[in-house]
Amino acid sequence: KLIKLWIYRVFNFILQFKKFIELYFNDNVIILAPPKKIELEHIMPRSADAQRYQFSSDKEKAEFTNRIGNLTLLDKSANIAAKNKDFIEKKEYYEESDYKVTSSIVEALTTAINTGNDARRVQLQAQYQPQYSVQDLWLESNINERGQNIAKLLEFALTI
Repeated sequence: KLIKLWIYRVFNFILQFKKFIELYFNDNVIILAPPKKIELEHIMPRSADAQRYQFSSDKEKAEFTNRIGNLTLLDKSANIAAKNKDFIEKKEYYEESDYKVTSSIVEALTTAINTGNDARRVQLQAQYQPQYSVQDLWLESNINERGQNIAKLLEFALTI
């Protein structure tokens, strides 16, 4: 029971942190009163085959499954629909997401504004929430790169 409680608290912390990124960096106020329940989505599915995803073992894959670079925000219904699909099949859910922390995985964020807060925000988004060049599968290198970018976002937020 203690392990389940600990896992729940860790996932809740990550969910709140992703919401913070969405509000603070993406200025997306929908996060304050979302029309649907928000869940954490595993980009590389929890049920992914270790060998197919280029891991040497199930244990190694498990070490990457719940890393922050493998988690993003989706509405509950989209998360259920995307559940065990490969990245290539999940792209449509990410593109349609109301959450820029998720849509930016597959689409570059842009603005027509060249100066001011919006321009600075989009510059930060492009730097720390880039579109990822992924073919079919979300692999260890993608998880690591996105995790490092999210850590840089946190560092930037804490130094302002």
